[in-house]
Amino acid sequence: DGLRGASNLIGEIDETEAGGVPQLLFSKSGSGDCTANLSVNERPVWSTKVVVDVKAHCGREPAEIWSSAGQDVADELRKLVGWLDAACRGDGRVVAVVGEAGVGKSTLVRQLEPEIRVRAGLLAVGQNSQSSVKAPFSPWAQVIAAIQRQGIVPDEGWHELRRIAPALGVTPTGREGDGSPYALLEQLAGYLRAAANVRPLAIVLEDMQWADHASWDALQFVVAQLSGARILVCATIRAEAARDVAEQRKRVARSPGFAQVSLRRLSRDELKRWLETVFHQGDIGNELPTFLHRYTEGNPLAVSQVLRALVDDGGVWY
Repeated sequence: DGLRGASNLIGEIDETEAGGVPQLLFSKSGSGDCTANLSVNERPVWSTKVVVDVKAHCGREPAEIWSSAGQDVADELRKLVGWLDAACRGDGRVVAVVGEAGVGKSTLVRQLEPEIRVRAGLLAVGQNSQSSVKAPFSPWAQVIAAIQRQGIVPDEGWHELRRIAPALGVTPTGREGDGSPYALLEQLAGYLRAAANVRPLAIVLEDMQWADHASWDALQFVVAQLSGARILVCATIRAEAARDVAEQRKRVARSPGFAQVSLRRLSRDELKRWLETVFHQGDIGNELPTFLHRYTEGNPLAVSQVLRALVDDGGVWY
């Protein structure tokens, strides 16, 4: 909401250029060389020849920007890996990863994939939809489908679970369940434990602020069954919508294995350090970082998108 479209931003920068706002120009050759020149009121304050793939840097994920900027995302990833190790030992955990849109929640939890693979485990992702019309238990159905593709859980049984998970196939005639919600949740927890008995399991539930009540009930039920299970559950939640699911979060947070990771925006100094990494400079001055931080408010995704849009346009003007 705080960021206008890149085209509007470029137009606004053009209009203010004559007023002494810092200007950064790039000329690109086929070899990837970029010539940069930053000036204020026609007075050069920074000029250098930079050999760097600017587009590649600008297209980086938010968590990668954090790492370059020196933010404590590395500490948060170490925490997640530590909880994953605990889960692999049978100490099941659930972690809420909270932060505004674009701050890098998904990027952070997806970095668990190589970690779980090293431990011979499986990462299963369930994505919630913002749509007002959605199937109940949708993220859990996606998680089951991901596990089912690995062929590590027998197909037999799970009559109740088949009602929400098409990946399990159709229930044979005459063997339908009784439709009990409790029986359904029991089978869901049983299915996940069966998978975790074969391979450690990391479950990522994306955008739980949009999840239906049934999916939250399932999360609460599964969390209560994590003792002794080789399962780590990570639920991402947008901070700006966290109040909408505050009650559901409180119920899940009562679990002894609950933890929360909160991600924040980049400060101006952190943004400056990232820009210095991009341009291979020891110090690029304060004008550019200050101006970019003002327009993106330090949101990592916004930073990368705005800078890349300006580079794609043929140059970066401030």
